[in-house]
Amino acid sequence: YDIIKYIEISKFEIDNGENLFSIAEWELKKNKWSINFEIISKSNKDSTAVDVNNLKKLSDYWLKIANSGNIKFLCDEMYGENGYYIDWQINKGKEAVYAKFKEFMESPGYFINFKETVYFSINENTGVEIGKYEMPFGTGNFIFVWKKDGFGKWHIMVDKG
Repeated sequence: YDIIKYIEISKFEIDNGENLFSIAEWELKKNKWSINFEIISKSNKDSTAVDVNNLKKLSDYWLKIANSGNIKFLCDEMYGENGYYIDWQINKGKEAVYAKFKEFMESPGYFINFKETVYFSINENTGVEIGKYEMPFGTGNFIFVWKKDGFGKWHIMVDKG
């Protein structure tokens, strides 16, 4: 991630035999490590339950829409009804994500690109993408938590950018 932030990814079995999966973002603040956010979910023992190639295609589609300038379509198409975009604040729901994205995606010359991206499965309905982004006004790290809804459509439930 970088020298003041890192991602901890854990998969462990609890006493009842269930597997749990955890993603935590740690940040060094005033010489002390603290957790910015953490996601814990039930996990399959088979970590290949989600086709990570499908996550890559979804991510490429996200980039195509984001770079087209159609922010409303991006939010409606790619984000879950109760999805989150987390930066220095928590933005919950498609409308909040849309309002936040308008702040920077409507900037002249806006584009975004991903690099050094990795994908992995939590369970058959949840996958994770972690990587770096590049935009005209800076670079950073991101995490997408992809979730499949009851109709088989994938949405971003957590976008930590």
